[in-house]
Amino acid sequence: MLDALNRVYPSGLQNGMLYRIVLTTDPTYDHDLLKKDLFYLKGKGYIEFIDDALGGTVFMKKVAQLTANGKDVADKITVDATLEF
Repeated sequence: MLDALNRVYPSGLQNGMLYRIVLTTDPTYDHDLLKKDLFYLKGKGYIEFIDDALGGTVFMKKVAQLTANGKDVADKITVDATLEF
């Protein structure tokens, strides 16, 4: 997900689009896991939902964008061992 967001940086992607991108590599991925993963990345400070300030409430339509810390991780300037596999 960080790689996909890095490709469009500084823009963001709707969560629904991120979901479809992940499905291309893992067809068993589901909405609950997407929500868990995105909130994990948000909690780490790597992404933000840029429409939160606008009151966006439909999760799959929310727009995720890399933060400066997330860009560093995506560019492998900063290493986060919890994201390595």
